[in-house]
Amino acid sequence: MLGFSDGLFLLIEIGALINRALIGFVGFLVVYKLLLPLLFRFRKVDPVFVMGILYLLLQISLKAGGPSTGW
Repeated sequence: MLGFSDGLFLLIEIGALINRALIGFVGFLVVYKLLLPLLFRFRKVDPVFVMGILYLLLQISLKAGGPSTGW
């Protein structure tokens, strides 16, 4: 019985990981396809500046981690 509950727990965790990945991917697509072109067009922001900020945010998120990320 212990193996069954471990397997069920593993399936639930895999489903949660897939859900988080899909939500993150949809958020990325919204920012990449809608918000960034509007920002570049209307505010005349340099793309290199935006990529630098996104890179710094990525580094901060990897360093901070969290209870659900496993870092």
